[in-house]
Amino acid sequence: MPLNSLIYLLFLGVASILYWSIPQKWRVWILIVTGILFYAYYSIGYLVLLLSLSGVTYFVGWLGMRHKDKWNLVVGISILVLVLALFKYAARTLVLFQSGADMWEIGLPLGISFYTFELIHYLAEVYRGTIKQVNIGTFFAFILFFPTRTSGPIKRYQDFAEQTRSIVFESKYLLYGIALLLLGFFQKIVIADPLIPITSALQSPQTLTGSFDAFVRLVLYSIRIYADFMGLTNIAMGSGLLFGILVPRNFNYPYLQPNIALFWRNWHMSLSNWVRDYIYIPLGGSRGGAGRTYFNLLMTMVILGMWHGSSLNFAVWGLYQGLGLCIHRLWRSFPLSLGERVTRPNDPVRIGRGERGSMNIPWYWFTYTCGVLLTFIFVTIGWAFFVTNSLGDSITILTLLFHV
Repeated sequence: MPLNSLIYLLFLGVASILYWSIPQKWRVWILIVTGILFYAYYSIGYLVLLLSLSGVTYFVGWLGMRHKDKWNLVVGISILVLVLALFKYAARTLVLFQSGADMWEIGLPLGISFYTFELIHYLAEVYRGTIKQVNIGTFFAFILFFPTRTSGPIKRYQDFAEQTRSIVFESKYLLYGIALLLLGFFQKIVIADPLIPITSALQSPQTLTGSFDAFVRLVLYSIRIYADFMGLTNIAMGSGLLFGILVPRNFNYPYLQPNIALFWRNWHMSLSNWVRDYIYIPLGGSRGGAGRTYFNLLMTMVILGMWHGSSLNFAVWGLYQGLGLCIHRLWRSFPLSLGERVTRPNDPVRIGRGERGSMNIPWYWFTYTCGVLLTFIFVTIGWAFFVTNSLGDSITILTLLFHV
């Protein structure tokens, strides 16, 4: 039941009508039942896996609320990570060791990367004490909420639970929801999908005719992946509003950001915020000096890359992005005579705070535009590691692109 399908719209319409037709206290159970039906449409076996992991997480969280023991957290998160790794990397590992992986039917359960991160978030917040009481119905509605189950965004339990406590129907939910659904369908079907045949040549780089051909297709892939993710996010957001639930926003004009740090604050924001809160900061963030900060950035981005896919090129893509963040951070640390004079004035965050000072406005727009173009080119080149099926194909594209 793809989000951009008519059967999904029919399912969504029936579910939302039922949701608003019953008393408030029973509505989470509509979310649970519709989530189960939605997931069962794809696979009963993977539904059992989702319910099992959710049950284990709920139980570990229940223990954690009664006994502040970090081992509850460690065991719970270890189980979730091991299961994710099994499905995401087992088949590829078996191939590497020639263990008859072709005899294994190891598929990737629908949305496992997203719901695993939501479950880890839940356990982490229970351990931190920000989640003190949990209604079992609300918990399972949170995990089974079908608009976000296939492609995100990654939700936060506290926000979801708060919204389900006292929802009153308002016409704006319907109007904004339909508008976002239409926008999402347009982005997915009219913009993203027609670019698939053009950009698919990047997966067979031997067919590319030259550096210009490679670059143009990478630029088109930049448009395609943004329109695809943005379209699915808008469909999820619109679907959520039909239930009176505000789904996290995932994109905020990322290709119009003047540096790579701002790009990552505005690209796939629910994921970027998750890795910041549950990987980068626990590693130490920027508290341990420059060297440790760079290490934490690189590790965080490599893990983020591996979350996207199991082949080596995704890890290298994460490393590439991490290096970009490190270089940007180093540039920002230069003395005012160089780094701040050029980079700081074109930072929209500082401008929003009224920190323009004696800034020359034409110079600001010039440096801002240059920053946007350089960031877009950097990100676009990086998609060479993301779009291919292997690191070798990625290197082939880059070799062609730079005439190496």
